[in-house]
Amino acid sequence: MRILSGDAEPVVWRSGEPWPARPSGFPFAPSSVLSYATLSPGDSMSEAELERRTWTWGRELDKSGRFSRSSVLVADLGDGSDRRGIVVEAETGAVPIFGGGAAYASVALPLLDGRRTTLGIQGGPNLGSIAYRDEALGDASLVLDGGIAYANDLLETGGFSGNRLSGSIGIGPRIGPVSDFIVRARAGTPLGGAAGEYGRFVAVEGALELGGFSLSGIEGLDGALIALGDAYPGSASRKVEAESNLQLELGSATISLAAGAGIAYGALDPSELFDLRSGAVFLRGPEPYPDPVGEFSLARIDVDCTALKLPVASWFPLSLGPFAFCEAAFVSLDADASPSPSGAAGAGLRLKLGPPVGLTIDIGYAFDDRGVGALVVSVLSQNLLTGEDLR
Repeated sequence: MRILSGDAEPVVWRSGEPWPARPSGFPFAPSSVLSYATLSPGDSMSEAELERRTWTWGRELDKSGRFSRSSVLVADLGDGSDRRGIVVEAETGAVPIFGGGAAYASVALPLLDGRRTTLGIQGGPNLGSIAYRDEALGDASLVLDGGIAYANDLLETGGFSGNRLSGSIGIGPRIGPVSDFIVRARAGTPLGGAAGEYGRFVAVEGALELGGFSLSGIEGLDGALIALGDAYPGSASRKVEAESNLQLELGSATISLAAGAGIAYGALDPSELFDLRSGAVFLRGPEPYPDPVGEFSLARIDVDCTALKLPVASWFPLSLGPFAFCEAAFVSLDADASPSPSGAAGAGLRLKLGPPVGLTIDIGYAFDDRGVGALVVSVLSQNLLTGEDLR
């Protein structure tokens, strides 16, 4: 297996060897492309399977946004045997990625020092954070991430009012080219004498992040799944949620189906509850629940169609299309009370600004089961460390 980049001397990965080290003068660490690999030297498989795996590898490199150009090709060795060679060509395109949300801006620096790492920074009047993620720690199948953030609820609704300092650190194994399992410790505390006992939390989180899977037999369909579980030591509070996203390419259009479900119990602050995509309209809408809840379960489905791709520039993808969502919940404001049902639905137009901006803007109308309706404007930033929408 050979890795090529520009005029640099090729890097070779042979059967039975670990990932090769980064040679002097090579523009990136070989691990930054090999960590996306769906095969290894010496693997035995059919021609059809080899073709499928190399195609998947090339697709994941392209989707990563870390390279300005990349390809994975199968080469005939010309020796009359059934052995094949793999040639990976890549050129770095590690330009800053910009994004943002309500009253803040984001920037991420990917492929730091030629590795598969990202440094993300966010800043604004209601948020300041710095986070780091290494997806091939020490050229091993490990992911390390961590960060620290200052935030207030200037533009949020919920029971917590004031400033908060929070941080997290996590580590876990990669279980696929774009899949991993991470265990994180998270903590937060109020600052400046902020009111509310629920502003302080300590949590242990397990996150299973599966990406890049496709359903055989359905061309152009792939997706991702994220499952999370939080435990809050010292209390009886727990939270479990799962999100999935399927994308189907039909010609120039892309149809996305996002679905999520979660359940939480114990006296959690609403800011520690779910944000399935831009969900929980009854938490963030015109009449939000102001107090911590005893039990909360939520299911949400969000469908959008990227119908129109606007020709602004090749490096600035911009698309527009309709979206619709519906969500249902069972909420108990008191741990001793039976949960009562709630629901919401809405539709509108969705504007997507792809990398290097990574921003989704929704403008539509939403209403809930109480008959309360309103024009909803939602700004959703992409997580610049993982490429997923921010939770």
